[in-house]
Amino acid sequence: MAQRVLKSIIENSSIWLLYLLYFSFRFAHFLLEVPTIRMIEYAACNRELDLAPHASIYTRGGPNDGRCNIPSIQTQISTITGWKLSFDALAGLVSIAYFGHVAEKRGHRIVLTLCCFGYLCSLVWLTLACYFYRILPVGITLVSSVFLLIGGGQLVFAAMTVALVADIVDPSSRTKYLLLLAAMPHSGKLVAPPIATGLMKQNLFLPSFVSGIIIISCVALAQLVKNAGKQQHLAEGEPVGVEEPLLGDSPSHNNYHGTQTLIPPATPSNQAADGTDADPGHTISISEAENSVAYRFMSSTTHLIELAGSYVTSETTPLFCYAAFFLKSNAMASEAFGAQYLAERFGWDLQNTTIIRFALSLGAVIATVAIGPFASFLLKRRGASAARINIYIVRVSLLVLTMSFLVAWRAESSKLFIISMLGAGLCEGLEPALQTLLSVSTRAEEISKPFGVAYTFSLLGDMTGGPLMSALISIGRSTATPSAAFCFLGSSFIFAIIVVLAFCVPRGEAQGSSRPSPREARRRSQNTSERG
Repeated sequence: MAQRVLKSIIENSSIWLLYLLYFSFRFAHFLLEVPTIRMIEYAACNRELDLAPHASIYTRGGPNDGRCNIPSIQTQISTITGWKLSFDALAGLVSIAYFGHVAEKRGHRIVLTLCCFGYLCSLVWLTLACYFYRILPVGITLVSSVFLLIGGGQLVFAAMTVALVADIVDPSSRTKYLLLLAAMPHSGKLVAPPIATGLMKQNLFLPSFVSGIIIISCVALAQLVKNAGKQQHLAEGEPVGVEEPLLGDSPSHNNYHGTQTLIPPATPSNQAADGTDADPGHTISISEAENSVAYRFMSSTTHLIELAGSYVTSETTPLFCYAAFFLKSNAMASEAFGAQYLAERFGWDLQNTTIIRFALSLGAVIATVAIGPFASFLLKRRGASAARINIYIVRVSLLVLTMSFLVAWRAESSKLFIISMLGAGLCEGLEPALQTLLSVSTRAEEISKPFGVAYTFSLLGDMTGGPLMSALISIGRSTATPSAAFCFLGSSFIFAIIVVLAFCVPRGEAQGSSRPSPREARRRSQNTSERG
């Protein structure tokens, strides 16, 4: 009894430590969303207009926003912002496979530490590049994305944290704990904007300093995290390579948030690459090249491409989910330009436009905590299946997103624009609904693999969405007129396309897709005959 209580205390303390670590890291990121745009504007505006740099003036809000609202400066800001989104996503995409291997071999703690260190280096570079604008060109801020290759940035950090939580808790309790973990980013988004506004009023670069301190504290917290990985399991005498569902009895989320999906399975060829033949007791010597970082990265990337090809099937629902993940990431990229447009179109001081992020986060919290669970409860009481519930949520969310971004494009007042962003935030239930829909439309024996493909499509959408929306928001700018906000019209159009695709998903296919594959059916038949 005492051992059970002690184990429960240790488990809960480890979980809350991970919650604190995840919240702190994400909060440090959200604290910089608007200040990053503001610093880029500060550097571009000072460099363009050659304003006198008096520290007591330009660090308190920077140049006058009205003088910076000219086409050349605003186009430069939107271009840099768009490409930074793309390069940040690219850094995560090319590094997540390798750091998945590192986590398996050496544990998750070192990967979390590297994520913090890489993000801190990226932050320092961005801040210094904007501060020394007289020496460095503004475009050099894009080099900050290169530092995210150290650890992988936000994407890898989130994957490692979710994998650790899933490793600590019992399978029967994973749903509850992972839902609480998913609430951490939304909580950070909700509290970060007003704090960022207050800090920018004191000094433009103060949010960067505070964020850096938080990241350093995350490095210290990461050292307290219980390690998990292949070596850890071997030390504890636990079997390695046994996959467990992240959400208890529903293996649909297995490895989507973790790292296993991006690691090649233990096939005979891969066993040989690790130095072990398919025949027990027979070992094969391998070259140093096959142990290199490049080899590991290339093998993981090749495996990921093979997965993508193997799951482009004739079934409608998985194809729809993959397309939706890609298109959604493209469409949501326009959110990054909401603050800039509010300042340019309606004359707001850019340091006060954090209300855009607050509105989006408030909508997300309402959607994930209240609307989504309540709608699911009502539909379940009416006897709706999981597939039908989620296809309803997907369709309604897409319709609201289409209308919200259309309103944002045509908004004639700042209040209406902010309300449209609140409406967009209310549709945060779209992504988990797509995840669940993908899981129930996947064959039982292959249920974990498609999530790696979907995650890749989402990252590719992040890469293409930034430059696309950057080009669209630049349309219509002139010395007399602000941007025509075509990025929001583009988002509305993309969501409208996904709506049409959503209504093309056959109801029966989505509901009956948890069927076993032919190979699995034959195996079950053989087991039944043997028992008979």
